[in-house]
Amino acid sequence: IAIIFLASFYVINSAKKFEYRGLKFDVLKEGNVIFYHTSFPADIGKKMVDYNVFLRKDPRKLDKIPFNGDLLLKEMTAINISGNLDCNGDGVIAIANMRQIINALGGDLINDKNATCDSLDRYTFLQLQEADKSSLEEFGAACYNLNINKCEILEVTEKVIVEMLIKVAEKNK
Repeated sequence: IAIIFLASFYVINSAKKFEYRGLKFDVLKEGNVIFYHTSFPADIGKKMVDYNVFLRKDPRKLDKIPFNGDLLLKEMTAINISGNLDCNGDGVIAIANMRQIINALGGDLINDKNATCDSLDRYTFLQLQEADKSSLEEFGAACYNLNINKCEILEVTEKVIVEMLIKVAEKNK
C-alpha cells in the first residue's frame, strides 16, 4: 500500500512539472485556466530578479507550429499587424505578453503599421498576418512572418516567446 501511495504521489507531482528544451515549467491551474509557468533572470531596475512567465498554451504542443529560421532579438522590436487578429481578445493578450517579455529582456516593442523589414539590420521586425497555416518564418536579417491561421495568435506568439526564452537560457549557461 505504501509503494502504491508513493508511486501515485510521484506520478501526480511529476505531471505538474516538466522540462522542455532546457526550460523548466510548472503547470498551474487557476479556476478553469491552465498556465505554464517558467522564469528567467532579468535586470529590472538595476536589480537581478527572476522574471515570471505564464503561458496559456503548453509549450510542448507548440512544436506543431513550424519555424523556418533562427530568432534574433535586437534591442528594438517593431511589429506590424495586418488583418483582423483581435481573435476575441486573444490578440490583445498576445501582444501584451510579447511586450512584457521583450521589455524584461531589456528591449522595446513598438507597434508600427508602417514598419517593414530593416535592410540596415537595426531592429527585429515581426509581421503578424493571417495565413492558411500557422507558422514562423524568417525572411530577412532579424525579420519574421508570424503566420496565424484560425485565430491561433496565442499559439504563434507564445511560440516566439518560448524561442526567446530558449535563447536566454542558452546565453545564461
